Amino acid sequence: ASRPAVFSLLLLISSTPVFGQAVISSPDGRKQVTAVQAATPITIDGTLDEEAWTKAPVATGFIQADPLEGQPASEDTEVRLAYDGDYLYIGVLCRDATPSAIVVNEIRKDFGGRDQDTFEVMLDTFGDRRNGFVFATNAKGAKADTQIANEGRDVNTNWDAVWWVQAHTTDDGWTAEFRIPIKTL
Repeated sequence: ASRPAVFSLLLLISSTPVFGQAVISSPDGRKQVTAVQAATPITIDGTLDEEAWTKAPVATGFIQADPLEGQPASEDTEVRLAYDGDYLYIGVLCRDATPSAIVVNEIRKDFGGRDQDTFEVMLDTFGDRRNGFVFATNAKGAKADTQIANEGRDVNTNWDAVWWVQAHTTDDGWTAEFRIPIKTL
């Protein structure tokens, strides 16, 4: 039996605007992803069919944190970023060679992410690699959010932000769309 996949993405939200785009880099400069400005509204329904998702560059090539830390991800994941004056949008495609085997154990708010297929993003809004916010979902669109401080030694699971996410199962895995208010960050 295969282990559920947990996809994580760490983003430093300290961007350089470039003609309707924002280039977002990892603190060590190794990875960059470009967020495009959404010209039309993005409906948070878990389906990546808006214009912004077709124009946003795709981030791929993720590595595992669990179970084989540092190894290439066992399944392909694609992440796209968009923004407007009020929100950061995250579009995710989590491919799965066996979609019928996707594991979802919880659908409640602030679910425990470990024994199921999840996607989570940590936003390092201070750019200090010490503090941030984690937003997570699973293939059924459950929501979990956490505030991290002091290099992860202080974890506030009671922190509840206003944000939205929806997920959608596909023939080759599942997709999710996040809408996070910039003022939350």
